[in-house]
Amino acid sequence: MKMKLSLVLSILSAARVGAQTYIPITESDQWRIITSESKSGWALDLLELNFYSDASCSKDSKVNPNGEPIDSGNAGGSWLPKYAFNTPGRYWGGRKSDGFFWIGMRFTEVITVKCIDLLQGADPHYGPEWTVEARQAGSWAKVAEKKNILPSKEHVRIQWIVLEPTSRPTESPFSSPTKPCADDPNFVKGRGGR
Repeated sequence: MKMKLSLVLSILSAARVGAQTYIPITESDQWRIITSESKSGWALDLLELNFYSDASCSKDSKVNPNGEPIDSGNAGGSWLPKYAFNTPGRYWGGRKSDGFFWIGMRFTEVITVKCIDLLQGADPHYGPEWTVEARQAGSWAKVAEKKNILPSKEHVRIQWIVLEPTSRPTESPFSSPTKPCADDPNFVKGRGGR
């Protein structure tokens, strides 16, 4: 019985996508996006990275990027991670570390994030897929992902919704019938039918 309960709790607390487990996290003091590939294979250009506290990525819910930009590595100089956050005309020139490109923000307090919006550089320095991760208990936890991203001058949004469990099932707005329904032959006839 204890094993079944653990299995049910695991299914309820995480969504399974392919072989990856995604945990519905919305609060952390560190957030990042990560990918293992770029079309060029050696560099990634990211013009913008924005965090939002609402799953709709509305302007009103944009998180102030007042933390410390963090990354896997960069080309230095004018390609630092800080340029992906509110610096029009400049961007992050990402480099791999341990097989991954990643960029994010370490905040001084826990913030709520439910959507990330990014704008990548031109072909071939773009990532065709991204995973959102949040730092939890000293480790990075996978939150959401977006695959099959094509080079574009359009923003890419990665959104996730966390549904809170209810204490009991929702009640139906209709009562169950007490006797089986039967067709009323006069119903159609009275309205000019058959």
